[in-house]
Amino acid sequence: MPRPWPVDSPLRRLAACGHVPDADDTARLVRSARGRANALRGASAQGAVVLLMKTAGYKCVEPIETGWKITRRNGKVVDAKPRGKVAGDVSAVSPVGGLSVLVEIKQRPESLSLSDFEPHQLERLQSRDDAGGIGLVAWHHREGISLIRWDAFRHACTHGHPLKVVDALRMDPLTGRAAR
Repeated sequence: MPRPWPVDSPLRRLAACGHVPDADDTARLVRSARGRANALRGASAQGAVVLLMKTAGYKCVEPIETGWKITRRNGKVVDAKPRGKVAGDVSAVSPVGGLSVLVEIKQRPESLSLSDFEPHQLERLQSRDDAGGIGLVAWHHREGISLIRWDAFRHACTHGHPLKVVDALRMDPLTGRAAR
């Protein structure tokens, strides 16, 4: 017996074209939906971090956009892939000293560890610090958003221990607590 799909679902459209959707099709569509949901949450967190930084006096606060390579056939988009890894999520200039700031945003409810970062993200934060700028981790957690200097975060997470929300609240350089 065929599975009843919603009226305008991708699976129903595949079936209408004569393709019998299988478990792989369903899994691919679920992954795609999760990816879109994660992207929406990420964009929301990025907007909140940009607003927080502007309110705190950071200048030239701008999200770092991912460049895309678009492939078209007969005028239609058939593929889109990121051009490469970006430096971080947000760039800015510090309110004191005019230093270059690179921000990496993470969303986790309870704890954050170095393993939550991709290797290139760790390298970029460290290289910004090494060059005399400021690397920041913007952690969106259950209590709000904490901005934590990269060197302090890295030091707190040594020996594989994750940073807990209560510790992040104390480490926030803006207010000593998470911004809401």
